Amino acid sequence: MGKQPITYTNALAQSFADLKKGAKLTPRLGLDRLSAGTPPFDDEVWRVLQLMYTKNLSPQEATTQLQAGLSSWYEPQKK
Repeated sequence: MGKQPITYTNALAQSFADLKKGAKLTPRLGLDRLSAGTPPFDDEVWRVLQLMYTKNLSPQEATTQLQAGLSSWYEPQKK
């Protein structure tokens, strides 16, 4: 979410863009930082969610898999 105002000719697109007016801008840690390595965290989230729905992967096992992938490359997790 940039700070620059955006103007669209499509009314629906403009109403969506206007939702950020007055909003507090926050960093997108999951996308900006946690998806910069291999495996990308956002790809891993989608992968384990699919396994939870289709293969009965437990939330605990999904968390373990996500943590393992992240710990393999994300420096704060490599301690």
